[in-house]
Amino acid sequence: MWFYRRLLSWKEKRTDEAILAELQVRRHLLESIRKRKLSFFGHICRSKCTLMKDIIQGKLEGKTGRGRPRAAYLDNIKT
Repeated sequence: MWFYRRLLSWKEKRTDEAILAELQVRRHLLESIRKRKLSFFGHICRSKCTLMKDIIQGKLEGKTGRGRPRAAYLDNIKT
């Protein structure tokens, strides 16, 4: 984004989306990360290791800790 911003006009305050739209460029890195996350999740769901599935899906027994709950991996996949 730094390069794209300098390429067009570095003095103007513009959003990243506006710059990407003007240059007609897509963010490939975020799509690649999303694809790898989903493929790993599918690999874990198909595996025979039940402990790994239970950990990923958050089905462990016990008390929850105090304070704000940590971000769950499954919630990250859903978003």
